[in-house]
Amino acid sequence: RTGYDCWLLQGVLREMRAEGGVRAMRLLGVVLCVLFGWQCTRAWRKPRRVAASRSRPASSAEVVVSRELYENVTSAALAEARRVAREVDGTCVAGISTEPRGLLFVDGVGKATTPRLCRVDLGVEVESSSKASVLMMVNSVSYLLLEGNWLAFVNKAAYCRATRRRFYVWIGELRASVRDARNPVPWMRCAHATGNTLNIYKALAFLVLLDTESEIVYMDADAWFSDSAFRRGIELDDYLFRPEAFLFGNQNRYGGPRIPMNGGILALRRTRAAEKFLALWFYSRCGPHDQLPLWATLFATAAAATPDPGLFPLSPALLSRYKYAHHRAVEILADAADALRAAVGFDSQPWDGGHFRETHIVDAPLELPGPIVILPTAPLALPGRAPLPALRSDLNASAPTFCCHTRLDKEEGHKQCLGSHICSTHKCAPFYDSS
Repeated sequence: RTGYDCWLLQGVLREMRAEGGVRAMRLLGVVLCVLFGWQCTRAWRKPRRVAASRSRPASSAEVVVSRELYENVTSAALAEARRVAREVDGTCVAGISTEPRGLLFVDGVGKATTPRLCRVDLGVEVESSSKASVLMMVNSVSYLLLEGNWLAFVNKAAYCRATRRRFYVWIGELRASVRDARNPVPWMRCAHATGNTLNIYKALAFLVLLDTESEIVYMDADAWFSDSAFRRGIELDDYLFRPEAFLFGNQNRYGGPRIPMNGGILALRRTRAAEKFLALWFYSRCGPHDQLPLWATLFATAAAATPDPGLFPLSPALLSRYKYAHHRAVEILADAADALRAAVGFDSQPWDGGHFRETHIVDAPLELPGPIVILPTAPLALPGRAPLPALRSDLNASAPTFCCHTRLDKEEGHKQCLGSHICSTHKCAPFYDSS
């Protein structure tokens, strides 16, 4: 028996292996062999390392993402993204009103018929344009004013003010006909019902902002900077440690199914490759989640960046629905990571993902063709300095992180992130007094 049920069973086996339940895992593996066949039990074995010297023949159901195919699709994606970007007002400037809460638009237009990408006036001069800017997105000012979102917003504003960096917020929505459009992507045949998530706007916001900013860190509306971020000696820019890479991502928060990359906190550096990636991500919009096209774009970019794209053929069926990719995508990347890295000479570099192949958890930086870096769910150890706290989530549930993606009424890990602490210890000053 194969299909989605087997993928769920594989996920159970992987989690048991990650937690060290070897005996129970092997016993369950035997039971599954009898009940379901070997396809479902391959997850209890250590994942096979794919030979880097040659590709395997792609099946009739797979697509080899050659450089030529990738360029053709990204060319169409860039054309669409540039056309849609003309609908965005990128000249907006907004101040922060504390009483009553809200935004003060310099042009006096508080509600526009088109999306606005606004620079937030923090009341201080930015010392250096070399620092990464921070970007967030909401579909309306009323959504921004929800308690948890507002506190996370002023927390981000306070951090940007303290570190003298620019802060931007996307406000508004595209026309429904644009948002819900579907485009032909050979390696991703979208099977979701009509309608696409507004979260895909972040890809377009990135693309518009790259016209003026060289490095950008996107954070979801409810993501915020922890106490660690406000301590001296650590900067957000430290996590963009590979000058060759254009994209820095991370996996999902503590708990939940393992995924290759989460769209809640992402960093990009302005390059031609970054523009193609963002345009393709937006072009591939499909259904209620922006992470399905994010993973498809990640895989296609890595495959096309290798001399032999046959090392990593993609399954349009797997990438047709979020529920399929959610439980399989990380396994597929883990199986192919060594071959992809070796194909571009990264196998001699230290950023190999740690135990990613065995556990599907990135516990050391993983550099993939692109170049793209997946940051670890663990402290970031860099040569010549003390380890940095994990950017977003740490396997050690009690360890602090640099950012938190924890809602106001939630707790992550064992007090790793407490939503009630968004503005504690003056992390929202001067825009909000937590006392």
